[in-house]
Amino acid sequence: MKVSIELNLPQDTQIMEMLMKELNKANPTNRPVESTTTNEDGELADTTGDLELSDDQGTIRETDAKGIAWDARIHSGNKKCLASTGLWQRRKNVSDADYARITAEITPVVTEDTGTQTLPPPPPVTEATGTQTLPPPPPVTETTQTLPPPPPPVTETTTVAFDGNAAVVKVRSWLVKDASRMPKLKETLAAFGIIGYLDIAKDKDTAEAFLMALGIE
Repeated sequence: MKVSIELNLPQDTQIMEMLMKELNKANPTNRPVESTTTNEDGELADTTGDLELSDDQGTIRETDAKGIAWDARIHSGNKKCLASTGLWQRRKNVSDADYARITAEITPVVTEDTGTQTLPPPPPVTEATGTQTLPPPPPVTETTQTLPPPPPPVTETTTVAFDGNAAVVKVRSWLVKDASRMPKLKETLAAFGIIGYLDIAKDKDTAEAFLMALGIE
């Protein structure tokens, strides 16, 4: 036998639940009693099988399995959760977009308290320098280069201007001292192709050679 009871108790759902439990106990067929309730929105809320109102301690729920509080904009007025998911029963005629948007608005944000862990400072890094004994550098041997001796100083030769008259005076003095020297004078003049000894004053080389031929210093 199927028992159907229609209750209009929007204000006291806990009493309704207690009545349904008693009716189920008295039902000899062990079939759940089907009941329909009308919420404040005028909706017929199915209360068979998949709906639950209280938790294990019998207290009325304030949030569903995801911690979302009941919201009249998207949740059914019976304020019941589906037993299969633990979520609030969805209100009829609510679009998927509105349901997703409002659900996102009322979903609590879970903030993980990570805390601040103070790590000990790392040990100081000690560089092993060590003492490395390097061999001494080889001695620098300076190469002594023997330079050639400097050239002798340049001796400036004083060029004495040729004085032709002085050569003529020497010949005249030589002849005055000894008149017998005249033949030798003439012979020397003929050898040099000179007419008179006065001509030796014209050329230095000629004068020097002429004086040497006569033996005059």
